[in-house]
Amino acid sequence: MKNLYLVRHAKSSWKLPVDDHKRPLKKRGVSDAILISDHIKDLVSKPDVLLTSDAERAKATALYFKKAFDIESDSFFINKSLYDFQGKNVLRVIKELNDSFNVVMIVGHNHAFTSLVNMLGDDYY
Repeated sequence: MKNLYLVRHAKSSWKLPVDDHKRPLKKRGVSDAILISDHIKDLVSKPDVLLTSDAERAKATALYFKKAFDIESDSFFINKSLYDFQGKNVLRVIKELNDSFNVVMIVGHNHAFTSLVNMLGDDYY
């Protein structure tokens, strides 16, 4: 069975006057990302591949998951198409994945993930 894990980036900071792509994680976001990635690694299968949005907050979150799961650099990809808030680009990235991957983790953004889950599932929240 194929598994897809969608991880929304940790809490980011709005304090700095930077472009949305460059917003960093808040101190709380850092501690949450460390806590959750360390916890999740014991509950789910190790991803064959980890993909992340190119936004700073998503990349930072993804790096904590990369470390927790001990994912090699050649299985870690930054994909600018994952900087998506509707879900269509995320779905396209998923469809383009190599079929040899059994476990995929994607770090990105809401509302894209909520939209994607609602597109693919039959329960709406």
